[in-house]
Parts: sequence; C-alpha cells; structure tokens
Amino acid sequence: MRCCFVVALAIALTFSACRPRHANVSVSDQAELLAEERGRLLELTDPVERTRSYITVSGILLDFAASFAHDGNTDGMKALLSQYDTAIQEAADSLIKSERDAEQNPEGFKDLEVALRSQIRLLNRLNRKIASRERQPVQTALRIASLAREQMLNRLSSKSRPTAAATDVPPKCVQPY
Repeated sequence: MRCCFVVALAIALTFSACRPRHANVSVSDQAELLAEERGRLLELTDPVERTRSYITVSGILLDFAASFAHDGNTDGMKALLSQYDTAIQEAADSLIKSERDAEQNPEGFKDLEVALRSQIRLLNRLNRKIASRERQPVQTALRIASLAREQMLNRLSSKSRPTAAATDVPPKCVQPY
C-alpha cells in the first residue's frame, strides 16, 4: 500500500509544477529517498537511527506539502501534513520510549530539536502564505512540531529532568483532534 502511495506521489509530483526546496535535488529523488527511508524504518531498532530516519521522512513530507500548497492543491497538502504529523510523533516517541538520558546521550534529541526548529520556521511561513480557511492542517502540524520540540528541549535541560513515575508511561506528543 505504501509503495503504491509513493509511486502515485512521485507521478503526481513529476507532472505538477512542484519544485523541491533544494535546487539540486529533484522531486523524483526526494520521492525515492522517502520510499527508502520508510523501508529502513521497518528494520531499524536503534532509537537514534529511527529518529534520524523520521527526520528525513518528515523533511521530505514537509517539502512536498509546501509544494502542494504553493500549487493550490490543498487536499494533497492536508494528506502530506497528516503524514508529517505522524512522522514527528513517531520520532519523538521513539526517543522518549527508549528512556535514554538526553543529558548524557544527547544524540537524537538534539538532531530532532534542530530539525523541528527549521521545520517550524517553514510551517510558519506556509501558514502566512495560504488562505485562512486552509490553515487548520498547518496549524495542527505547527502545534505537534512545537510540542515535540518542547519535549526535546525539556529532556535536554537539567531543570526539568523527568521523575521515575513520569517515565513509566511515555506520553504521546499530542493527539490531533
């Protein structure tokens, strides 16, 4: 099913006027990388590597969503932002569930925080550019990304070290309505 979606996405993007954010990376290359990373996620067990893979997936999905929004394809944008939301939640959850000490081993936590900072800037720009009636999916993605970033910052900060009871049941980043 995912393979069919990736192929359909690649075809749709190829025939649309979408351009990737990075001039030297083609849309088909991004679609291929997205498929590869999704395949890798099925095999990866290391939480840091899983998070890095989710970062790649979320970045590509966000690039595609922005391109769809630019082209006026709000249905495509909504679908891609929904997948983006899931990727961000999974990235944060994989680190939180690993019970790694972010202060002692910040790999993954810092990677996700830096990626989210950049992605939040892109989402804010996208939110300003689209019509107000189309903003709900972007605002949901902004909320999820901001909460996930806040979680990473809290874990990296010594001031808000979670208690043993708080780590027994790892929370989800946020549940979209």
